[in-house]
Amino acid sequence: FWWALAINILAVPVAVWFSPPATEIEEALTNLQKFYLEVAMLPIVLITIYTLAFAHRRHEKFTVIYAGITYSGVAIAGVLLVVEQLIALYGQSLYMQDAPMLVHSLLFIALLWMLVLMSFVFKTALNIGAAASLIMTSILLFVIIVGRLWLQIWWFS
Repeated sequence: FWWALAINILAVPVAVWFSPPATEIEEALTNLQKFYLEVAMLPIVLITIYTLAFAHRRHEKFTVIYAGITYSGVAIAGVLLVVEQLIALYGQSLYMQDAPMLVHSLLFIALLWMLVLMSFVFKTALNIGAAASLIMTSILLFVIIVGRLWLQIWWFS
């Protein structure tokens, strides 16, 4: 758990300074504001994972789930980094006109793999069914995406 927490804390500045802005609101934020936004998301994710584990009366498995989600996130980030490098390499080739289709297919495969991997973490740690673990993964991703967007909007109001 502590290694996973350290990885997530170290990932905050990396996410701020090296990831491209995903929304128009995020483009308007300074790096310091993005840093505060990512720091605010850490406890939100922790609380969400703990709540999901507590909902199945297995809150003692929280540390295993958090570590599993973190390590699967690192693996997914690595895959996405490789995909970005392949896309950049492919974009410089003579066959650049097919790059959007390649981008969509590689990103779709990475998204499916992310869902399966995170769902597998919930399934094995909590000893639940596949449908319940997929729902828990969807809830976690919803909280991460909507929470980040809500904080971005709140920052401007």
